[in-house]
Amino acid sequence: MEYKELTFNDLPQVVAQLRDEVMGMRTLLIKQQEENRHKPMTVEEAADYTRIPLGTLYMKLGDGTIPATKPGKRYVLYQDELDKWLEANRKNPIQMSEILSVSQRTIERDLSALQKFGVLKREGKDNDGKWVIISVSH
Repeated sequence: MEYKELTFNDLPQVVAQLRDEVMGMRTLLIKQQEENRHKPMTVEEAADYTRIPLGTLYMKLGDGTIPATKPGKRYVLYQDELDKWLEANRKNPIQMSEILSVSQRTIERDLSALQKFGVLKREGKDNDGKWVIISVSH
C-alpha cells in the first residue's frame, strides 16, 4: 500500500481498501482455524469439550439438535461444527466492541461514518437487523 497524505475525499476509498484487506485476513484465519479444528470426536470427548452432561448430549443428538453423523452404532461429532452450534445458540452474543477491544461509542461512530460515506446501510430493526455493504470503490 502506498503511503501518501490523505484528504477527506480519500477516506471512502481508504476505508474500502482497509475493509478488503481485513476481510481477506479474516477469511485466511477462519480457513486455517477450521482446518485445525475439523477433527472427529466421540460423544464422551464432545461432552468433556462442551461441558454438557453426557445424558443431555445424547438427548440432543437423538433429536438432531446437535450436528453429528452416525456411520454405524456410534455418533461422530466434529469440533468445528460443535463450536458453530454453540455460538449459534448463545443467549448472550459477544458485542463487537469486546471483539475489537474498543468502546461501544467508537463502534457507533465508525458505523455512522461508514453510513455517511455510502459504504454501509442498516436493514431491519435494531434488535434483529443486519448491516449490508452497499458500496465498494477501489
